[in-house]
Amino acid sequence: MSSFYTTADYREKLKEVTMEDDCFFTKCLAGDNVCTSLILRIILNRDDLTVLVSETQEWYQNLIGHSVKLDIWARDKDGIMYDLEIQKLTRRASSRRARYYSASMDTNTLKKNESYENLPESYVIFITPEDALGEGQAIYEIERYVNGTGKKYGDGSAPVRCI
Repeated sequence: MSSFYTTADYREKLKEVTMEDDCFFTKCLAGDNVCTSLILRIILNRDDLTVLVSETQEWYQNLIGHSVKLDIWARDKDGIMYDLEIQKLTRRASSRRARYYSASMDTNTLKKNESYENLPESYVIFITPEDALGEGQAIYEIERYVNGTGKKYGDGSAPVRCI
């Protein structure tokens, strides 16, 4: 008996999966800067975005704390970093998780003694099957603001959630 999968085996499996499946999502986008660019352009409503680097299942190991595995990590032509997270369960797209993933990307960006001013703008984007915040919007952009002034804080972080 052969241990090789046939084309029919793959077709049957493909009937069961969607882009919400982490394995399928990352396999489809593995190293594909064009498709990653297209997805980010749609989500961020930008037609000028060009991804130069796109990696799947990027691990940020923490020796004593919680490590993270980014589904899709990308950097565009302007140096902006993106983390695309596909979530099969909407409840997994929590604000604390977005904060932790953003912090993990930041702590693995600057070289020793490099200026904090070199920290690039970054986005954490959760793609969920349902409305993650329950407010009836397809896309939410969350940014930090200074209370009382209404001005953006300007720290370069902008977690985004979308369906």
